[in-house]
Amino acid sequence: MSEKLIDEKTSKKTETVVDSPDKWLAADEVRARFTITRPDGEQSVILLKGIPAATYYSINKACRAIDPPIKETPQTDKRGKIIPGLEPLREPNYEDPKYIESKEHMDGKRMVLVIDAALPFDIPGDNWKEKHKWLQNRVPGDIDKLYGFIVYDLLNLGQRVGSFL
Repeated sequence: MSEKLIDEKTSKKTETVVDSPDKWLAADEVRARFTITRPDGEQSVILLKGIPAATYYSINKACRAIDPPIKETPQTDKRGKIIPGLEPLREPNYEDPKYIESKEHMDGKRMVLVIDAALPFDIPGDNWKEKHKWLQNRVPGDIDKLYGFIVYDLLNLGQRVGSFL
């Protein structure tokens, strides 16, 4: 579906040997190609650029959902009868409608900002909501696949360990 480390001008695979800080900066500029193949065989190639860790971190920071509210559940015995004298269990309520709405809102915002940061052009729009509206006029599967490619291949987050970013 896609090729990595493609020179934008020649469309040939490139290799950058990183043996100095300056060359690492140059390696970050290497572009990737994301190819969309339509059922009729027509292909669209979207060129992408790397996203610096600081940019990705600031996007994630700007896209945090609210914390889910805490729900209290009485402790019960095997028959489902409340056990008197025991404190109720306190756990996050991931089913809370306000939490779900906030999470969906922030996930959409993150998707737009990540895609916008990886594209070599600016998505039309003055803010993320306008950019989101523009993306909503694209084929939904294309957007999902593009976002997945950026996150799991271009950013290599599928192999991420710990909380480095």
